[in-house]
Amino acid sequence: GLKLFEETSATNEKEFTIEEAIALKHNLTISREQMRKVRHVLSKKGIYFPTTNALLEGRRKLRPVVQSTVENKGVKVPYKELIKLTTESILNIVKDKPEFERESTDTYTFTMHFKDGGDGAGQQTKFKSKKMINSKQNMFQYGLTPLKLVCKSEATNDTKILWENKAPNSAMSVRPVYLIREVETDEELLNEVISTTDKARNELNQESMVVEIDSRKLNMNFLIKDTMKDLKFKRNISGLKGAKCILCCSKQVDLTTEKIVIE
Repeated sequence: GLKLFEETSATNEKEFTIEEAIALKHNLTISREQMRKVRHVLSKKGIYFPTTNALLEGRRKLRPVVQSTVENKGVKVPYKELIKLTTESILNIVKDKPEFERESTDTYTFTMHFKDGGDGAGQQTKFKSKKMINSKQNMFQYGLTPLKLVCKSEATNDTKILWENKAPNSAMSVRPVYLIREVETDEELLNEVISTTDKARNELNQESMVVEIDSRKLNMNFLIKDTMKDLKFKRNISGLKGAKCILCCSKQVDLTTEKIVIE
């Protein structure tokens, strides 16, 4: 959001695009009333800022279909749909680059990189909804983070990064797939979340997906790694529970011992 604001301020353009306005609002985390004040101040300077309705419509297009989880303990969005929406939003940022020109004599292969994973947190405030009155004070989130968009020239075999996330470890970069009121050790939760996300991730890593950029269809490859999982979560999904990890408990000299390496 700050980057988009600085880029817009540095140009002679006297308006914010929908994408720039949404990014700024998201980055500043301000209320609707505060947003109106920002719009009023900018209008005095002759700078157009999209209306509230325009922002709502723009955000609606970025938001995937939200579904309820088992026993209505939380919400989820289709993994592949979220990947597609996120990728198309990034393509919209870089669509003016030479690699996307229809008249280009070169052919490019595009790959979108993501990472995903989940974690839980306790002592959360309970919802006041009647449906959630008996919910736990735990919140589990599984999400994905876009890392970079890479293109490879088939003519020269050169690779180029067209877009890169400058804050890949920030919570602001995470797009939630699951938000569930449950402890992360719950067996039903793990079965649903892991089976669904593993299947979708493996399919996307093996097959390309058709995405759109200005009504133009494009085959996009994906490289998604499930690296956003801490040791506790990995123990739970591996079935080892509280078992210790050999790598964590081994010393450097131990890894030169054939028996330990085999284990």
